[in-house]
Amino acid sequence: MSSISEFKAIFKGGARNSLYRVTVTFPNVLGTDAEALNRTFNFYCKSAQLPGMSTGQVEAWFNGRSIKMAGDVQYEPISLTIVNDTDWIARTTFEKWLNLINKARTNTGATTLGEYSADMMIEQLARDGSTLASYKFVDAWPSDVSAIEVGHDQVDQIEDFSVTMVYQWWEREAAKII
Repeated sequence: MSSISEFKAIFKGGARNSLYRVTVTFPNVLGTDAEALNRTFNFYCKSAQLPGMSTGQVEAWFNGRSIKMAGDVQYEPISLTIVNDTDWIARTTFEKWLNLINKARTNTGATTLGEYSADMMIEQLARDGSTLASYKFVDAWPSDVSAIEVGHDQVDQIEDFSVTMVYQWWEREAAKII
């Protein structure tokens, strides 16, 4: 049987949900708002998720039996919750990004992934500020920018909105060894 002393000797305090950094590299064609947001995005990003993934399943039948084999990997979209400051720089930049992908007036837009995607990074931080784990999301782009609810009964609240980011795959850098 394990003792509390053994547990304390092995367990190093646990990763904290509130210690993270999100870096989105916005496409250069979005201009000065994107440049400014690149420098400050971590302060606007209220929440994110570390990625999930699953492996599909392919079934082959032989003599009445199902043989299950690994299929393709599916990557879950990432949802970011972003604080809307009075300068609206984050909201405006994401709206411009979606407009780059498909302009509302002309139904035209960027035609290649390289024109409208950018890499994104989410890092889990230690209490000393060092990086415990780092996830790089390759060729990410926003597929959805949520509505912002406004109302007379929403006092003492700061506006926020969600952005759903899709990407091709993620790569994880090794965790810090303490």
